[in-house]
Amino acid sequence: MRVATHEDVERIAEKILDPGRKQLVVGLTSREGEDEPSVDPFDVRALVGPGPQIYYLPTGALTVDLRARLPERFTPFNGSLRVWFPGITLQSDPYEHINVFDASGVYGYRSLQFFAYKLHEALTARQIALEVDPVLVYRELASARAREDTEQLRTELEEKLRRVGSDRERAERRAEQALARAELAERRLRIAERDHTSTPARTNDPAGALHLLILDRWLETMTLEDRARHPLGKYVLAPEFVQAVEVLSYLVRDRIAFVCAMIAANRTTNLTALAVTARHDHGSQNGDASQDGDGAQAVPADGTSAWQCTLTRADSDSPPAVLYLQWADGTIEFQALSSARATSLE
Repeated sequence: MRVATHEDVERIAEKILDPGRKQLVVGLTSREGEDEPSVDPFDVRALVGPGPQIYYLPTGALTVDLRARLPERFTPFNGSLRVWFPGITLQSDPYEHINVFDASGVYGYRSLQFFAYKLHEALTARQIALEVDPVLVYRELASARAREDTEQLRTELEEKLRRVGSDRERAERRAEQALARAELAERRLRIAERDHTSTPARTNDPAGALHLLILDRWLETMTLEDRARHPLGKYVLAPEFVQAVEVLSYLVRDRIAFVCAMIAANRTTNLTALAVTARHDHGSQNGDASQDGDGAQAVPADGTSAWQCTLTRADSDSPPAVLYLQWADGTIEFQALSSARATSLE
């Protein structure tokens, strides 16, 4: 029961001093500045059983009022617990009535342990029988608390392990991203070095330089297993295509070489980096289409088909679309570059 008024204090004092009282009374208080008992009232109820009255007084004006109504040094305060046994008079010794005071203010299970053992001793000495043995009850409470603490500790450890695993995964992702950035930087450096060192070859034999670049991109991009499944097929470079590529920066030419390598290796299917669409012009290099009555591509009798291939992600260095023919025997003829740069499909 929570004591809320001075009238409540008066009634409690009368009960404590009642000479006909047969049952003990327990008083709980709060730490100074707090508004709840220093120990769990349910734990105290378990220790004393269902019979005794338990009162809670917030430390302050109400505990001061109770002190004025009881014999000296019989009033709990600032978190302490007090047991008032029957038969209190003005001459009673306060030390014969249990008072649990923790100077540290913790009031944990050590305080309940002290309370339980002192209560057991006092009940035995006074030959007062309770419905429960406070020592046995305390041991059960302590065991239950230990199990709860163990479960909580296990949960906390599992959570820490989960966080460690997540941190490790994030660290691995960051490492992978850093490695990818390093590889990209290295590749850009190689491109810059090639751009500087390959100028004479480009001037003397631009078609040969482009062939080497396509071969290089096929070797660098694909693994040994991929190259076995997708060998570099037969292809030819139209003079107009070579001339159009020759005037571009090396980074753009490098990307065009990648597109050509994937086309020649028949690797464009299901490759998300590339988008292949049919052309309806068959021979026109600017994309003007000639269609049949259904709007489908007009495939000539010789079996040659016209296509264009673009990178799906566009940026400032994205090349124009590559226009090419596929002959009936599978040979690829790279014809020209479209007049517009590739655009992103996203």
